[in-house]
Amino acid sequence: MNSVNNKTGDTQFHQIVRQGLEETRIFCESSEFTKSILEVSNNLKQRPLHIAVASQDNALVLYLLQKGAEVDSFKKGDWTSLMVSCTLSGPKAHLTTKILLDAGANAELKNKDGWTALHLASKTGQPDTVQLLVNHCPSLVLIASKNGRLPLHIAALNCHLAVVRVLIKAGGTDTVLSHDVCGTTPVLDAATGGNTEMLKFFSSLTDLKWHRDKRGFDCLHKAAQTGNVDILKFLVRENFALETETLDGFSAIMLAAMENKTGFVREIIKYGAAHNTSSRDIFSLRRGLGKEELIRLFAEVRGELFYV
Repeated sequence: MNSVNNKTGDTQFHQIVRQGLEETRIFCESSEFTKSILEVSNNLKQRPLHIAVASQDNALVLYLLQKGAEVDSFKKGDWTSLMVSCTLSGPKAHLTTKILLDAGANAELKNKDGWTALHLASKTGQPDTVQLLVNHCPSLVLIASKNGRLPLHIAALNCHLAVVRVLIKAGGTDTVLSHDVCGTTPVLDAATGGNTEMLKFFSSLTDLKWHRDKRGFDCLHKAAQTGNVDILKFLVRENFALETETLDGFSAIMLAAMENKTGFVREIIKYGAAHNTSSRDIFSLRRGLGKEELIRLFAEVRGELFYV
């Protein structure tokens, strides 16, 4: 079937599927329908099934599958229909995922970045869908992306604690120690994501101080870059050293200053952070908070502490 939309590459059947089940059924019962129409792609390499899944029209998804649509066909970026469904939220999306799995969808297929459907569901943060995928294919929890990231990394970075619990129960506590190609663990991702409750949970499974990436960044450094004061307060209670440096000589206060995180700088000064370390002076930084502003902050905060 030829394209009828030069911009999208949609065929007549793509457009009919976008209109819903009844229009699709009417066309499929006509003499114009052939099974090959189900596998024609538009410019994004979307087949009609991808479109039905994205619309969360589960009756239409079922109908296309019954008519013989290929459940594991790829669209642009090597995304299957199952991957598309795992980027969506809510009960309809959960049911779509179940329909596709019941139809034989291969959950271990990867997109161009090496992500499986479980990586995508972990980013979306739907624990029921994550559990469904894990029950269907338990090995998914240990499949890493091209840059070495497990679904647990993705869930931790996106602050989905309920999903993290499901993944650790399925994959074991050792997954908390998993490094991606940059040396980042799910614990470090949780610090970047800024979820204090998740860090508390991780602290019951591992020593947070053990986690450092290939550049020597620990949880406090990650929090400094994002300026998360709540994470700072939690890590201080966990007895994190304020002056620990990265491998290239940056302390947490330096990283926060470079990113213009004034609130974080103010707070870490209150806890006693110094303006210089063994290898660098905070006032020598070439970007971020200016030298005068830093001097003012140090004087202001120390003055406040003096009068307390």
